[in-house]
Amino acid sequence: MIEIKNVSKTFKSKEAHVDALKNVTLTIDKGDIFGIIGYSGAGKSTLLRCINGLEVPTSGEVLLLGQDITQLKEKELRHIRKKIGMIFQHFNLMHSKTVFENIAYPLKSQKLGKSTIVNRVKDLLRLVDLEDKVNSYPSQLSGGQKQRVAIARALATNPEILLCDEATSALDPQTTQSILALLKKINKELGITIVLITHQMEVIKEICNKIAVMEHGCVLEVGQLIDVYTQPQSQITQDFLAKDMHFERLSLPHEGEIAKMLHLKYIGGSTGSPLISALSQHFKVTANITFGNIEKLQDILVGNLVIDLHGSEEEVQKALDYIRQHIEVEVIDDERIITRTSA
Repeated sequence: MIEIKNVSKTFKSKEAHVDALKNVTLTIDKGDIFGIIGYSGAGKSTLLRCINGLEVPTSGEVLLLGQDITQLKEKELRHIRKKIGMIFQHFNLMHSKTVFENIAYPLKSQKLGKSTIVNRVKDLLRLVDLEDKVNSYPSQLSGGQKQRVAIARALATNPEILLCDEATSALDPQTTQSILALLKKINKELGITIVLITHQMEVIKEICNKIAVMEHGCVLEVGQLIDVYTQPQSQITQDFLAKDMHFERLSLPHEGEIAKMLHLKYIGGSTGSPLISALSQHFKVTANITFGNIEKLQDILVGNLVIDLHGSEEEVQKALDYIRQHIEVEVIDDERIITRTSA
């Protein structure tokens, strides 16, 4: 569906050269909801603009539906762009036009009859659950309703690919959930491939089946969501996951004890294991739970538990070895480990 091969993009000015993308290679399959996550300046938006042809890579290939769009003439590029829908963080609606007129706008160049356009807009309004807003103006809509209009407009030309540029970043959490549910519905019912860029791990977890992590123009890791989430390879991915799980500093241990912050990872059937209660039975340690959750990612249960483990160095090590026999465990960065010494 989408193949990005060794794509680099350099922006040049008199003052400096900026390498926005560095040898990026990705494959996005038909039907994927593919998330690209990274902080500001990672190169996410530049990559998205290369996919829709708004930016031409300095080097490399961008293949859409088997065609390298970097080699297409303008007329050919306009034709293939009809296969691509785009939604944005700030909706980009025309404020002087009604909801109907905003959604119908992309259809005007297709030489369709009036009744065909009316029926198409009605179908799209039904899909995004805004049938009663057909004659409203954007100023009369909430943020979530504006994004639903933008989604309907992006779908007007029956695209095969939907590109989402921080589509939920301007929305509150509840509205974000409703928009993500709508995108999942569109993906499932219409078979549209979705590429979504974001800096929010909770968005990635909710909707994506595959993920790429970017930093400074490079793709650091890519794979199935469940694999990247449970086996992060890069520091930036670990940082995203730490923020998602709200790691806090350790509580102080008693004198003569040490404290370690542990991240326990449960996958599948192991989510029901009573491991923490077993620690206090077998070892002279105290385990304080600071964070815990169980989520379903790609229909697989994934549990995360963050604990402060207190006790003597010997007992803590025994407990740690015991945990490692049963599930995967990570000792949080040494800067977060506090050892109390005598005054």
